[in-house]
Amino acid sequence: MTKHAATSSKGSGDSASCQPSFHIVNHGDIHISNHNCCTSPLPSHPSHSAPDAGVPIGPGQCVPVMLGSRPKRPQAAKLKALRKTTRIPSAIAGGFVHVVRRALAGVPPAAPWEARLFEMLRAQRPATRDLLRCSVAAFDALSARDRAQIYGVTGDAASSLRETPDSILQSIVDELKARVTESSFGPGDTTEQPGRDRFFAPGDETFDSQVRVWTVNGLRTSEYRPTLPPEAYLPTEIQQHCVARLVNEANPAEGGTLDCTPVTENCPGNTLSDGTCVRVQNVTAGTSVVLVGVNFASIDTRVRLSATAPGTTVRTLDAFIVGDRETPVTEVVTGATVLIRDSRVSDRLSFDVPADLPTGLYQVQVEVPNVSAFPALGDPIVSTAQYLRIVPPPSARFEIAVQNLVARDVTDYEWGSDEIAITTLAIPFTLDAAGNLTPGEEQKLSRREGDVDSQETRDISGTVFRTSGSESFVVVGIIGYEVDSESAYTESITDWKEAFLEYAAAIVAALGAALLTPQGRELIVGHPLATLIGTGIAFAAAAAVAFWAPVDVVISDSVSLSTLDLAMLTGASDPAPPDYEYTMGSIRVKVASLAKSATQYREVRSYIEGDFASYYSLTFRYTRSA
Repeated sequence: MTKHAATSSKGSGDSASCQPSFHIVNHGDIHISNHNCCTSPLPSHPSHSAPDAGVPIGPGQCVPVMLGSRPKRPQAAKLKALRKTTRIPSAIAGGFVHVVRRALAGVPPAAPWEARLFEMLRAQRPATRDLLRCSVAAFDALSARDRAQIYGVTGDAASSLRETPDSILQSIVDELKARVTESSFGPGDTTEQPGRDRFFAPGDETFDSQVRVWTVNGLRTSEYRPTLPPEAYLPTEIQQHCVARLVNEANPAEGGTLDCTPVTENCPGNTLSDGTCVRVQNVTAGTSVVLVGVNFASIDTRVRLSATAPGTTVRTLDAFIVGDRETPVTEVVTGATVLIRDSRVSDRLSFDVPADLPTGLYQVQVEVPNVSAFPALGDPIVSTAQYLRIVPPPSARFEIAVQNLVARDVTDYEWGSDEIAITTLAIPFTLDAAGNLTPGEEQKLSRREGDVDSQETRDISGTVFRTSGSESFVVVGIIGYEVDSESAYTESITDWKEAFLEYAAAIVAALGAALLTPQGRELIVGHPLATLIGTGIAFAAAAAVAFWAPVDVVISDSVSLSTLDLAMLTGASDPAPPDYEYTMGSIRVKVASLAKSATQYREVRSYIEGDFASYYSLTFRYTRSA
């Protein structure tokens, strides 16, 4: 939409030239640049307290925008972007509003974690308490639709005060259940349901199983259909033999790299048509595995794990099935009706590897009750075997560090200056033999860089997380804001951010107990759960500023790694992972490998915010330290 604005006069420095008037000829957002055309000095920055303490200055604005700063998207634009990308409401962000409201209203805390937060919130300096009060008022001014769709809050201010720690935690557990299920089975209806019956009458020359597995944890198997030539498989889908070597033998300080070749003999699992070995993935006991295939046609489908010789362990496990109900059963090909039985069908199944399962190489077979019209198929109908290797948790120590920030393209205004504020919150988790997930002590890193221009690189080196040896997983939430560079403004944003991170850490600690309830135990355990806790926190941090702060979220991300993942990234047995991308809200995240050696892996994570044309990159380093 086109907007026009014109001043009534443009002088050469006289006082009249400093009295602009504007003629607006259309509706929509408009940004006005305050250029210093006057001979008289500009007024000093206004106070950072709202005119009425705790009351928004305007929609989504609890602190003034400074002269000379880049324009920020208005609240309406931010909420529109969130409505477009929010499939699961952020109960974490909504819960923060409940907690702040209860604390500022003097409600007695009703749980230890809430008492910890109330003490922290009530101890804030007056300006910060006013800011928090203003953020609650700004939230209340949102439409009922936005409060419900984006933040999962359906009541009014009075009902918010009546929210209890248990009800807040339960809402967050429900959010995490939805995120875990969507992550494992994709968006849409994730209710447990069987796949469609695509069985056919076996003939005298039919030897292949009619239950097939296309992928194991996202990696394609030899059964993938249509059949792929060996060269179409990714290096990470092939069993590899890797050898470490120095980049420059004359100068070892330059570091090393890995030379990897496909394994073609003594395959531990299945093979491709040319004899190349399909990769056998390593997993630790107590984690979840996701299979995608065809003819998972009953919710009573189970998974059988059978140890290969000399092992003797056999376990038959329950599975959670989300069948593909959308892909048609048949299609017409050259005038004949045939079954659709290739990878267009995505029946999905997840199961948990028992926490007490002995280590070793295992066959993995899907057992489907015979719900077909063909008794000759047997009962159950069993898939061809895939393979997994159960390994003990790594004993090495690892470090995750950020190295530099590259502003490939800052927000698309040619004037004004901002700084970018980046914070990482790393939370470790320990998975015990009973399958319980316990969070550990969080580690935080904050960096602020002022006057960042496009194509500029800044050294922001710092340790994001260092393992102690007891962790099973670590989740790192990453959030980056473009903010006004004036110090008082930045302090306001920093105070709010620190309060939110304290809340997030307290929630995660409280979830350790909440997830032991019958409702919580329905969650997929282990790494997928830890992953989606991180995703939920990163999304909540972005969503929670949209309704009150004139800042732009330009980085939103969550990195979740098991110690086994860290061992593979920093070890000499596996090639570097392939590049990939995904979205976090309105931000597209692109991850690309930079270098891999026998003890270190480096990658660049890029963040592209299309609505506001920003493009930042962060370089991360993963190191095996012991």
